[in-house]
Amino acid sequence: MRNPSTIRAGRVCAMLVVALAGLMFTASAVCAAAKTDSAARLTPEQWAKIVKRMDGSGDTRVLPFKVAEHLGLTRGTEILTVHELAFEREGYQHGIYRNVDPKDDRVILAFRTPEKKWTAFLTDTRFKLISAIVWSAGSEPVPWPNNEALPAFNNELAYWSVLADLF
Repeated sequence: MRNPSTIRAGRVCAMLVVALAGLMFTASAVCAAAKTDSAARLTPEQWAKIVKRMDGSGDTRVLPFKVAEHLGLTRGTEILTVHELAFEREGYQHGIYRNVDPKDDRVILAFRTPEKKWTAFLTDTRFKLISAIVWSAGSEPVPWPNNEALPAFNNELAYWSVLADLF
């Protein structure tokens, strides 16, 4: 005959094993979701729609020097001329830019709040975050570590993907 305390201890041990397995499964699901979030991208079709709209009704302008330099796009007195597509609503502005030089496939995303706080992201045409900067109007941009900037970057990509589907 088994001792009742041994039976209880066995049940507690089994429950702990099941709980631990559940925690491990939950942790792996959360990690997978985080990887999915960081892999958010515009599809090639969405990017083609943005480029078409940019070419058809966008502007061509010189990217502000402090933005280009802090993102590592220019050095010294170089200027960067870009195609621009930007939208503003209720004080929020979203812009997407690409170099007029077709050999340069980098893309710049920018976002401004009504309080004139800016963020800018440098990416390639696969929409992998290369670098990010933040600043307030009138001040110099500062680097924003990619791991901290990634959620905002993914939000900006989501904005442009939804917009592209409306074009």
